[in-house]
Amino acid sequence: MIGPDAGECDIDGNKIFENTREGIYALQNTTKIVIRNNDIHHNRPFGLSLDLNSQLVISNNKIFENGFWGILAKTRTSAHIVGNVLSGNKCGGIYIGVNFSGRLHLESNIVRDHSGPWIDYKKFNVSLPIDSQFCDFSPTASFYIPPGEKNELYSNPPILDGNKEFNNKEGTYHPREVARRLYSGCTYCRRSSDNGRLVKCPLCHIASYCCKKCQRKHRPKHETLCFALKSRYSLTVDTVSLLKGTGKGRDSGHFIFTSKPIGKGPKLKRHSGQKFIVKIQTGDLNSHPLQMLTVYNQSRDVYCEIQSPQIFNVIMECGVLGDILDDKFTSKKCFFWAKFVESGEKLTFFLDHLAPYQEW
Repeated sequence: MIGPDAGECDIDGNKIFENTREGIYALQNTTKIVIRNNDIHHNRPFGLSLDLNSQLVISNNKIFENGFWGILAKTRTSAHIVGNVLSGNKCGGIYIGVNFSGRLHLESNIVRDHSGPWIDYKKFNVSLPIDSQFCDFSPTASFYIPPGEKNELYSNPPILDGNKEFNNKEGTYHPREVARRLYSGCTYCRRSSDNGRLVKCPLCHIASYCCKKCQRKHRPKHETLCFALKSRYSLTVDTVSLLKGTGKGRDSGHFIFTSKPIGKGPKLKRHSGQKFIVKIQTGDLNSHPLQMLTVYNQSRDVYCEIQSPQIFNVIMECGVLGDILDDKFTSKKCFFWAKFVESGEKLTFFLDHLAPYQEW
């Protein structure tokens, strides 16, 4: 963490990875902060989180495979972001929250290989009551209004100059499509393959590694996709109900199969053994693989929670941004084929071939 009021800093040439929080969190600085020539990757939420900073220079960094966005900027942050390579971050490249009068200048960056937009920013102007002062650092909920700002939530659009973006497409990806866009060097650390010493995964023969250490570190995330690529792959999971009948409430049993669906769509036959489509969605601002995932079908006669790091990894790799309160920020969703098993008491999800994208 840099700040508050850290003084001038130059963060140069570091490898910043596998942190449970942001790779770098810069908060409330008015002096010049330079972040350059770093490898920032595999951090659980964001690569860089920038909050209330006025003189940031972010240059020539490699920012990849972070759990949410490569860079998050908000709350009157001004920065020159130049010459960076952002790739494979799970929600998208750069997200600008409510940034008030702050301004980002994005120059000569390469932003690629995201299953989400290369850049997204708040495009609204909302007036607040005159006495509104919030202190919540979520860019989608409440906001701290910096001194000197009007009582409005707004952002200036970024200045874009000579950036290159490609293969950033919102959509559900099959595991094979994700594997095909893997970096040509080491899948984990992105080290170049110039020395010709990369070793391929012995199971899928697609992912490549420069050393055993990188292969071991990447294994928890790669394992599910690896199995899905190699052969038919399914998981049967226990569930926790979210609905009982048509009223909300927690229940200590398995998932609820209601006799009166509360949504649109065909009524499921619990003992038929037929496959049906479910949506599985992660929580917002939650990048922990053991979080509870919400599962439901179109008619909502199945509505439950499951805990599965394997399914979580597939959603983060292959899914799309999900809407929570009409905002696409860090929640992701994916559609799976599923069927009832064990006399309708459990659900099996098929991970080797995803269901088509649905509008519900």
